[in-house]
Amino acid sequence: MSHLVVRFFGLLVTFLLLAGSAAQALTPPDTPASCRESGLRLLSEMAFNDPLAPPSEEGTPVVVDVGLFLHRLTVPEGQRQNLDLDVLITEVWCDPRLASVDMTPQVLDRERAEQFLRARWSPDLAFLGAVESPRRLNLEVVVHPDGTLESRERLAVSTDVRFDLLHYPFDRQNLKIALESFAWPAVVLTLNPDPARSGVAVTAPPADWRLDDLLSRPDLVREVRDPALFSRLVFSLRMQRDPTSALVRIVLPLLIVVGGSWLVFWMGGETGRRHLMSISWMLAVLALRLLSEPALPRPGGLSYLDAVTLWAFTMVTATLGVNVLIGRLHTDLRLEKARSLDDRAKVVMPVIFISGLVLLTGLFFE
Repeated sequence: MSHLVVRFFGLLVTFLLLAGSAAQALTPPDTPASCRESGLRLLSEMAFNDPLAPPSEEGTPVVVDVGLFLHRLTVPEGQRQNLDLDVLITEVWCDPRLASVDMTPQVLDRERAEQFLRARWSPDLAFLGAVESPRRLNLEVVVHPDGTLESRERLAVSTDVRFDLLHYPFDRQNLKIALESFAWPAVVLTLNPDPARSGVAVTAPPADWRLDDLLSRPDLVREVRDPALFSRLVFSLRMQRDPTSALVRIVLPLLIVVGGSWLVFWMGGETGRRHLMSISWMLAVLALRLLSEPALPRPGGLSYLDAVTLWAFTMVTATLGVNVLIGRLHTDLRLEKARSLDDRAKVVMPVIFISGLVLLTGLFFE
């Protein structure tokens, strides 16, 4: 009889160990630590009866792990300042009220997920600086047996951004994408970055840009609308522009115009034609700038490209001034002096122009 009792208890212990191992295997490895470690927390009776109440004990915030995966990015061109994003937002939190003896996770499609989230508590995150309400492309909710919820929402959102264009077209950008819940203060909701669910798709970078990194950090802020602190998650998208397009479309033609303006120093004593050519090159600089203006981003101040354009116009104007002086020498029949000034200008003007470009580059990129 005692032998049977020992075997019975041995089988019972073995069954409990196997059941515990199975439950642990079904627990998602990336769920919030509070859910993994404490298991099913005992909430107040009110919290169990009210599905819209935060799933935590009083004084303990709900920890939500948030991941941002960037599928596509459209950088503003010309005078436009809106950054268009196609992102997957993943939110993971623990709601013990949803714990089930069923060991299989429930996967809810878009329609059922929308109904599910409307009927119970959720983080209710929003993009800061969004120009309009984000457009939902897809939604999926996974409910795990231990009460862990995983919401995966793909959104199309347009946000207002301010680029630092001081070094354009050799600029680097550190764009901020901020998420915050306007409904729940920090005493109720804490946002944590989830690096495992954050990243950038290979096809995301737009033309003329290279994405270097996507970083995230949590923050606590106090809003004007409420004296309480709110949890905010800030994602930093580091990007670098490929200057090839701007160099070919704007800088190269500008250098050709400046170089062409120096041809007058090889034209001898044809004063009228020299003046006409110098004025034509000045107008070419202005026309090039005006034609390219709609395609250029709008900086808050003087950009590197603006400074180069201004320096080019100054040099073309100086070439006209030297040309007028040479024409005056021809009029006064001081031909030897005019030829000497022509010869010196062929060397001095390019040297001054290149020296100015080097100085501007040093000032902007020191």
